[in-house]
Amino acid sequence: MWDYINYKCVLDLNFTIYDSKTGKIAQQPLITAALHPSGYYIAVALMDHIVIYHLMHSEFRVFHTHELKNIKKLKFSNGGHLLCAADHK
Repeated sequence: MWDYINYKCVLDLNFTIYDSKTGKIAQQPLITAALHPSGYYIAVALMDHIVIYHLMHSEFRVFHTHELKNIKKLKFSNGGHLLCAADHK
């Protein structure tokens, strides 16, 4: 999250995965993200799932996870009560 008044980053999140076969931690690419109209939630699409985070004052807290693959676009409705997720089709 970016502070536009002071021009600095106030909160960030790294997406990492643990590979149980190799025992290594690797970066997981972020495909797309959508911010809720209220500003309290953010939905992010990773390679194999969608995670909805609750934006707290000093952290991102996982709110819900959906197991959907290859999502290329996320969008909240104007009221924020719906989340649309689309793949390449």
